[in-house]
Amino acid sequence: MKGFKVALLVGFSFVCYNANAVVSEEQQQWVKQAFSDLNSNNDGTKVLWQYSQQTVMPDMTRIEQFNASLPETERWSLVSENGDTPGKKRLTEYRERQQDLVPS
Repeated sequence: MKGFKVALLVGFSFVCYNANAVVSEEQQQWVKQAFSDLNSNNDGTKVLWQYSQQTVMPDMTRIEQFNASLPETERWSLVSENGDTPGKKRLTEYRERQQDLVPS
């Protein structure tokens, strides 16, 4: 049931963000907690989540994928930046940055 609530909350949050709705700080915290729960998979259900994330910034649009079935240092992968498939050098930079973010 907890997984359903998290999925529902994440879906609702995406709707708010996509509609350019004003999102309160409390709602932002809910989203952060929901993603933390998804990423750590600590609710005992043994569900291995996979999802894509699109980040839109003034100078860049990035698409990344998360796959919980992979080792922690390999769970995030870079799909594209500004519509282009990243080259080998950029993928190496991205992987190194992701490894720096994994708690030791």
